[in-house]
Amino acid sequence: MRKGRELMWRKPAEGTIEVIEVRRGECAAGLKVGDQFTFENLLKEHNFCIPAYQSLHAPLLALKYGAELPWEEDGATARICCPDPDCVVVFLLKRTGKVEPIEREQR
Repeated sequence: MRKGRELMWRKPAEGTIEVIEVRRGECAAGLKVGDQFTFENLLKEHNFCIPAYQSLHAPLLALKYGAELPWEEDGATARICCPDPDCVVVFLLKRTGKVEPIEREQR
């Protein structure tokens, strides 16, 4: 990039993560149907399960920065399962805000 050239940055969208199903057993992290988190406070305010977070991480980033997921009925959502074979927790990720462009100058 040339010095002084303006770049387009994006302010990430807000969104929610909700536990919509526990398919069997009990979640080792204590997650229950109806539990909700925001994209921003997921790890800051909760003792969230790291393997479950790893399964959410890529689609969470995609949704935060405006991706539309074509295999979902609503491209602003994603249904993701945790990897625990003894207790499969299903999450619904939902973008609730808009991705805002931010103009910055390259230094």
